[in-house]
Amino acid sequence: MNRFHKTAYYFVLPLLLLMAACTEVIEPSLNNVQVQLVAPADHAESTDYLQTFYWEPTDAALKYQFQLATPDFDAPVRFVLDSSIKGNKFTYSLSPGKYQWRVRAVNGSSQSAYVTRNISIDTASLSRQAVQLTSPGDNFLTNNPKVVFSWQALFSARKYKLQADDKNFGSGNFVLDQYVTTNTYAYTLQNDGTYQWRVRAENDTAVSQYSPTYTIILDRTPPAAPVLKAPQDNLQNATLPLTLEWSGTADVVKYMLYVYKNDGTTLFDNTYPQTLTGTSVSFNKGSSRDRIYWQVKAIDAAGNESTISEKRNFTLQ
Repeated sequence: MNRFHKTAYYFVLPLLLLMAACTEVIEPSLNNVQVQLVAPADHAESTDYLQTFYWEPTDAALKYQFQLATPDFDAPVRFVLDSSIKGNKFTYSLSPGKYQWRVRAVNGSSQSAYVTRNISIDTASLSRQAVQLTSPGDNFLTNNPKVVFSWQALFSARKYKLQADDKNFGSGNFVLDQYVTTNTYAYTLQNDGTYQWRVRAENDTAVSQYSPTYTIILDRTPPAAPVLKAPQDNLQNATLPLTLEWSGTADVVKYMLYVYKNDGTTLFDNTYPQTLTGTSVSFNKGSSRDRIYWQVKAIDAAGNESTISEKRNFTLQ
């Protein structure tokens, strides 16, 4: 290899490596991408107030911007919605009228152009409509008995019938059976357990269908305290790194690790308490002859915290 080729080799190779590295971190551009709308079809006409808007997932999109205006975006009388959505569908209850809706794909560095369609909603009896529940979402797990039920308002509704039950509406004695004139209602559940809730709309001449049934799980039972396994309490001449290990129950989703200085009460540094999902961690801090204390707390999926474990200590070599 002559001097020219050697020089070119040593110049081009790092450049190629740099380009390869950049392709791994550069986010694909969405500037020339077009979102493929699926439904409703363009210029669709419907008597269903509740509409679900679908589009095909777009590669490299992190979210989608969904907008809805009436009668159109060029001369809007009302800008109905401007929402950032992670999925590829969105359900919304419309009043009769003409609308335009549009979607664009978005990531951290670029966005596509909007794709637009038209839809018309015609007036129809409330009896053929359904209510869209908003929150709590389906299969909502919580340790807070105070629940705020909410749903989308339905055109021509004068009131709503909100029902909640812990027996899947199998008996007439429901936990909650309440008429509401707004589209939100606060209620305090009395007992831990699984509840179902649903809503229908009513006016002077008709009653809507019930919404799909959503589930709420109220769990205020804390998990058992973790059991410390290793190292043994009061271990002497411990060497770093040292594995701290404990056991927990199946309902636990994370642990809080507390590590203290020689006095047994002052946190070792500002990284504690440390949140962990596993049942062990490698500890590699401190100086010779330091006495280190530690203990663990468990937290379940509902957010309940256990009592804290016993406190153990070890002394570094």
